[in-house]
Amino acid sequence: MDYNQKLYVVSRRDLRPGAQAVQAMHAIREFVHKFPEQDKQWYQQSNHLCFLSVENELELVALMHQANAKGIHWAAFQEPDFEMEYTAVCLEPTYSSKELCFGMPTALSEYAAGPRRQ
Repeated sequence: MDYNQKLYVVSRRDLRPGAQAVQAMHAIREFVHKFPEQDKQWYQQSNHLCFLSVENELELVALMHQANAKGIHWAAFQEPDFEMEYTAVCLEPTYSSKELCFGMPTALSEYAAGPRRQ
């Protein structure tokens, strides 16, 4: 794991803004639970996050399959209130994750007003 990288959190744009944020937090929590050592090292050595989005559940599931194919550690959340649909995923901070997420829009960017900050 490259600890100078960001933890990639990806939610679905077809959810309301508040739900996107909360589901992303659930995905991070799942990652912490599933990969405590990776989380600890990331937190101590980097602690950088990247919050991105995909269009819908189909794209989110495709992202998880692509992560599997690349050997990327990830954790997803399924929301009971949304009939156990996948709502967000958290990918470990590696160069492979960065490549996989390249070009994805920043989550909630469609709601931003004024100049954008990176």
